[in-house]
Amino acid sequence: RQRPYVINLDPAVSYVPYEANIDIRDTVKYKAVMENYKLGPNGAILTCLNLFCTRFDQVMDVLGVHAKRGVEHVVVDTPGQIEAFTWSASGNIITEALASAMPTVVIYVVDTPRCAENALTFSSNMLHACSILYKTRLPMVLAFNKSDVHTAAQPRAWMADYLEFDAALTASDETTGGGSFATSFARSLALALDEFYRHLTPVEVSALTGEGISDLLAAIDTAHEEYDEHYKPELDQRRSRRDAQRAAEQSEQLRHFDADRQEERDQSVTSATVAGPRKPMLHPNPTEAPSVVLPSNVEKLNAADDEDSETERALLEDFKQSIALQARDRPRSSSKHVVDERRTS
Repeated sequence: RQRPYVINLDPAVSYVPYEANIDIRDTVKYKAVMENYKLGPNGAILTCLNLFCTRFDQVMDVLGVHAKRGVEHVVVDTPGQIEAFTWSASGNIITEALASAMPTVVIYVVDTPRCAENALTFSSNMLHACSILYKTRLPMVLAFNKSDVHTAAQPRAWMADYLEFDAALTASDETTGGGSFATSFARSLALALDEFYRHLTPVEVSALTGEGISDLLAAIDTAHEEYDEHYKPELDQRRSRRDAQRAAEQSEQLRHFDADRQEERDQSVTSATVAGPRKPMLHPNPTEAPSVVLPSNVEKLNAADDEDSETERALLEDFKQSIALQARDRPRSSSKHVVDERRTS
């Protein structure tokens, strides 16, 4: 098979036993984030993922280019802190971005020696796997790692038979000297997880020796078919619902916008009605002034103004005539005497 395209998303790891094509450590410095933001280890990991997530669209563009060149598999190595990636906003964005662009399968890696030796540890791992399955809603493969150290026959038997798992819990109670709340909870949880086990494909692998890798690739191919059969239609339905919701929101916003504009128009018409009609402005050239049709009450006011003007003109004419008569009747000598006195003075 062709070599996969590898992405490392763990900013705190000091060494990876593979060559990463894209490494978050080249973009975000984990220790610098801790110092600058005064964060602890988990907070710094989460912040690094958030910063890297802001440029993940560029990562998707690069993956699209390599997909056209014939790359079959893309391996994304997420941080070992499950909660920091699975239940964070950045982890959700990265997972959905990958799942919406290409068939995506979740591989949950289990530490086989620890799970095979303790039934409670096995139950805790299965609970984590169940939460990731229902959070991502993607096909999942259980990879029991370190098969070169310990076989996964016991955990697989517990997955297949509840009675055998219950017997292991009873033996654990006898060893610890009595039952505990954790044991009772594990018994109740095992009954609920029995249906969950049916949707999982467990395989045994060894990252050190390469044992079981062919079985893992076959399980991934089977999960690929499950993606096309179940997840892809659900993804299309979610997209359709999202697009319909966006269209409804846009239509509602447009309706509110039209209502606001109509309200503004109504207010402007109301204010113009209250203010009443305006007086016509004087045109600089009366011969070119446009004709104005005035209301009846304005015409009456103008007629009254014309009558007042005629009265004023008649009074002015009478005053001028009286002055002229007085000047005609006054003796001429008196006027000449006045002139002579001015000359003399």
